[in-house]
Amino acid sequence: MERTLLEDYARLTTRMALGGLHMGACAVDALSCDVAGLTAEEQAALGMMDVTAGAILVVAPGGSDRGIRTVPHAGAYAEAFGGSLDTLVVADGASALAAAALARAVADAVEKPVAALVPGFGLAEMAADEMGGRLAFGFAGDMMRFTRAMMSAAAPHLVEPGDEPLAPDMIATLLDRDQSGLRLLVGHGRGAFAIAEALDRLPERRRRLTVVSLGAQAPLPDDMEAYQVIGALDALGWLNACSEKGRRVVPGAGHHLNRWVPGALPVTETLREILGSRPSASVTPMDRGKAKTAEPGPTAGTKAAD
Repeated sequence: MERTLLEDYARLTTRMALGGLHMGACAVDALSCDVAGLTAEEQAALGMMDVTAGAILVVAPGGSDRGIRTVPHAGAYAEAFGGSLDTLVVADGASALAAAALARAVADAVEKPVAALVPGFGLAEMAADEMGGRLAFGFAGDMMRFTRAMMSAAAPHLVEPGDEPLAPDMIATLLDRDQSGLRLLVGHGRGAFAIAEALDRLPERRRRLTVVSLGAQAPLPDDMEAYQVIGALDALGWLNACSEKGRRVVPGAGHHLNRWVPGALPVTETLREILGSRPSASVTPMDRGKAKTAEPGPTAGTKAAD
């Protein structure tokens, strides 16, 4: 069916508005995420990166010549990397900058490249945040579905820029692949709740996984290994506490991860402590030079082909 001129104009203006909001989200993420682990060049490239929901960043530890690579979706990730990576990161923010910043901190802890999911940035998600999703992590998923349904009925063209599947769907897709080598999942804030929702759908797969949640106490299944790290001053995390499973409280820390700002939750140090204290670690640090990965693909600042 051909679109009218008015419909084309509405789509164009919506995409322009979303572009501005995306830049605003990157600015917010730059304040709350651990961007100190990224180089200035990486930060600039990630801020301008045009990635859609479901894109996956492969982030090497700081100082590695592998840097940051990107693939557009789960299928391309499986083809390029197969089961060579064992760690998946899901950030609280929706930008590539947030995903890469958390992934770099985790990669430094495990001393090898990790995968980071970009959950997307659409108008429905923004509306969900404004209606309480950001202040109530456990409520965010239901609110996103509600806003998508309402907006699809009233103005379908407004939902199109953000009509990708939700983060739990993407996580479940990555984990459910036969060749998936993922064994460690790390989520911050809403990312941790997205992981918990995805694991509810995979009762057999989750028993072989370890989850570390940061700044959140998500309703993780009882039949798996989980560690939930929360800052003593994290009002947002305590407000949304749904479980005490594996709780670890960090004195003097809040919800944000930015080490340049007082009260940051120390990701790398905390994760090293957790993994080092496990009786039989399924994920162990590996020499950076020995990490098994595919050949370098597109780097930060370039757009991967479908």
